[in-house]
Amino acid sequence: MAKTSKVYNQEIDLDNLNFERSYTLEEFEYINSQLKNFTLEINRYPVNFFELDENGKLIFITETPCMREAVVAEIAAQLRNWNIQTAQGGVITTSQGGFDFTINHSTVIRVPDVAFVSQNTFLRLTDEQCWSFQGAPFTPIFLVKISDIGEDIYNSKFREADKRFKEEFITLSTRVPNGSGQVISGYLFDLT
Repeated sequence: MAKTSKVYNQEIDLDNLNFERSYTLEEFEYINSQLKNFTLEINRYPVNFFELDENGKLIFITETPCMREAVVAEIAAQLRNWNIQTAQGGVITTSQGGFDFTINHSTVIRVPDVAFVSQNTFLRLTDEQCWSFQGAPFTPIFLVKISDIGEDIYNSKFREADKRFKEEFITLSTRVPNGSGQVISGYLFDLT
């Protein structure tokens, strides 16, 4: 049964989302919050949540295989250990933690597989920034995206993943110092 609700006078039917339409941040947050208690399938794949592109269009994120999440967990564990051993005091998120990667003055919500937010940045966040995508945008200073690109770094899968990674995460607007004098860096890991 479809779950229908009105968000800012716009009716949203989760079973019949319009992927050509632009959604507001409030609608985006509402849709993702509903997916915690509602199974949505797109092209016969269960969808966990959405990202939001620079035009306000939804990008669906399907469930991931066990091995991929094992890689995410291991990288997050290693980053957590480093965070503790070096007394960084930062915050680590995994593939459910989204960030506003404002690109060309447009809100773009992306979900890196693993991310690190410095203590300096984290301590300055408002409740609104911590618990929603509202408020001033902020980005992690380190992030990881995991892709299945194969062994040949010159293949099209690698080029496509590398291009998306650079365009959507490490953009000109996110390369600038992030309030603490630290520059964002990222890594693309291969599953093979």
